[in-house]
Amino acid sequence: RLCTVYTVGIMSVFKVTVSLFVALVVDATIYPRQSLSGNILSNRVTREDLSWDTFSGCAQCLCIREEATIDCSGKLTNGRLPDVESLPNSDVKIFRYNNSGVMHVDYGYFTAFPHITDIQGENNFIREPFLLPSTITSIRLFNNSLTSTDLFNSSVTYNWLKLIDLSSNDIQVVRKDAFQSFPQLELLSLKTMRNGIRKLETHCIRNLPSLQELLLESNTLRALPSDAIKNLSSPGRQLGLYIYNT
Repeated sequence: RLCTVYTVGIMSVFKVTVSLFVALVVDATIYPRQSLSGNILSNRVTREDLSWDTFSGCAQCLCIREEATIDCSGKLTNGRLPDVESLPNSDVKIFRYNNSGVMHVDYGYFTAFPHITDIQGENNFIREPFLLPSTITSIRLFNNSLTSTDLFNSSVTYNWLKLIDLSSNDIQVVRKDAFQSFPQLELLSLKTMRNGIRKLETHCIRNLPSLQELLLESNTLRALPSDAIKNLSSPGRQLGLYIYNT
């Protein structure tokens, strides 16, 4: 009898131990661990669910979810935009980084924001162009150091683009097909306060049926080639063309 009781006792302890182990395993699956990628809990919380304050990039920039805006203007101490993974992206429509000493933007940086419409990067030192997403409605890069207008994907139609401001950059030649087939574009500014554009290549600005203003003041153009600018504005619509040179 003693042996029997002892054996039964051991089996009871074994059953309790197994039960506790199973409970712990089940409990571990109920509460998933935090993802190594940051603040996102696997299978539970997505980037869209997180408060914008939880993103580390919002410690450098002003992130206003109610206005769908990220504003880094005057707030970047190292002259670089925050890593795109450290910022919210799905709800962002407006991105500002004016007066920030930015010298470089990764080529595909803004394509990480699927609904972005307005990019403002005035008064910086950007020399190399970056790619603009097709959702964009306005791009303002006044007073940078761009030498090229290659900001647009030639295989993409920019159906909502209304404003392009590349004034006061270091662009000297506007290449063929640089600005074409933007059906909603209303204002294109290439005026300058520096060396200025000296040449417009054939068909460099064309097929802009909604264009209202083309600003080319204070450049060093010696002439305006007849084949450089084609099919601007629509019948019955007035176009303001400003080409005064200094």
